[in-house]
Amino acid sequence: MTEFSNYLNRKASLEAQINEERFLCRNKVLSEILTAIEEFRFVPDEVFPRTEKRKVRPRYFDPKTGAIWSGRGKEPHWIRGKDRRMFELESDSLQMK
Repeated sequence: MTEFSNYLNRKASLEAQINEERFLCRNKVLSEILTAIEEFRFVPDEVFPRTEKRKVRPRYFDPKTGAIWSGRGKEPHWIRGKDRRMFELESDSLQMK
């Protein structure tokens, strides 16, 4: 059990050293990043690319028109005031890319 305690103490000591070194290097790394951004004329979208929004899988289908609806946002006219269960899609019946 004492060997395990020794490992935990060493781990805590190493983590403290890592955090201290990270703090000491932080300003230098930030300066290098800012220099590279300025030198190569990066724009924010290149440095921080936007992620694509996930497409929401449709939950409802109008058999007359082929229209689909995810169940989010304003109700389409073809489902308004009707029982939604009549228009529900099975989870595997329509695949979104």
